[in-house]
Amino acid sequence: MASIFKYSFSERLKLTKISRYLDGPPQTATLDDHITATKRAIEKHPDEWVLYYFLADRLQDAWQYAEAVPICQKIVDLKPNDVRSPYILATNYNMLTNAAYTPEQWNSLAQQYIDTKQIADPDTCRSELTKLGIDIQTAALQAIRWFERALNLKSDNVSTKQIRWDLEILYKRFPDLKG
Repeated sequence: MASIFKYSFSERLKLTKISRYLDGPPQTATLDDHITATKRAIEKHPDEWVLYYFLADRLQDAWQYAEAVPICQKIVDLKPNDVRSPYILATNYNMLTNAAYTPEQWNSLAQQYIDTKQIADPDTCRSELTKLGIDIQTAALQAIRWFERALNLKSDNVSTKQIRWDLEILYKRFPDLKG
């Protein structure tokens, strides 16, 4: 069964290609170094799904959600029946919905639930939405669409629970969008 949290052994081997494109040792590479190296690896290996997946994950870590959207779509195109493909696209759109939080809500989340240093703040998300030319509701609809798609693919129980939880949170935040 597929898991949204794991790479297979062969995928991990393919990820070693990235280190060839780093300018220094991997342990000293920055997030930007990894993004640049992964883009170089993709130029040489344009059909390697795992390289796109890794790049999208790094772009999300760098809060570059607008740049990640076409990468995530390529991931879906390359492996449409792998639960991780629609999940990463859904997650990218879901992150953009942080733009809906007011400063008070964001501060409350920071104090109660999440490490907001790990997740893009509302202003960053609004800027990324502008780059994409979409609004918060469109991002939420896309997140729901792709989470629902992921839910319909084979996955392990932990992944299915995570996808359901992600959807539940979106439905609570955007009740008018629930199908």
